[in-house]
Amino acid sequence: MPATSQHILEACGCAVDRYRDGSIIKAQAVLDIATQLVSVGDQQPGGANNGAPIHSYLAMLDEVDHQHQPGPRSGEEITGESKRVKVDAAKYAWAASDFLLENTLHPHIARTLKLIRIFGEDLTQARHDLSTSPSVPKFPEAEWTNVLAGRPMDLDHVFAGRYSPGSNKKVTERIGELDFSY
Repeated sequence: MPATSQHILEACGCAVDRYRDGSIIKAQAVLDIATQLVSVGDQQPGGANNGAPIHSYLAMLDEVDHQHQPGPRSGEEITGESKRVKVDAAKYAWAASDFLLENTLHPHIARTLKLIRIFGEDLTQARHDLSTSPSVPKFPEAEWTNVLAGRPMDLDHVFAGRYSPGSNKKVTERIGELDFSY
């Protein structure tokens, strides 16, 4: 095995060991391993298409998780009186790619994602706090939930409420024998 490949295997093993001892989070370990394996895949023909090495290292990371399961499943904690289980979002399949993509986002988009996550933790409470705020702009109640959840708004609903006539009073004027109603 060439020295560079041995070095890469040692670096991947080191990432697993650092995750095992808690010095890095799982997403960072996956990133370190993937970075190392991509570099070896670039050097060897067909290496970049073979996913077996990364699967082995991911299995090692999962085994570390399995070994550290105290009470509830690893990465979960029981919170408050409701005994609601909080899942570790880093365990989701898309967590590693999200971690990589978030570092390339424009700061305004990253801030919006952060706010959506904060509001999403308790959407009902966020909506209540917003509706009781003295500085809240006039906006249809149903659309606030869409804004806080990061979903698209129905602008027809927004404009219909904003530009509806103040009264439905019918006015009739008579000119000669003609009646004009508006």
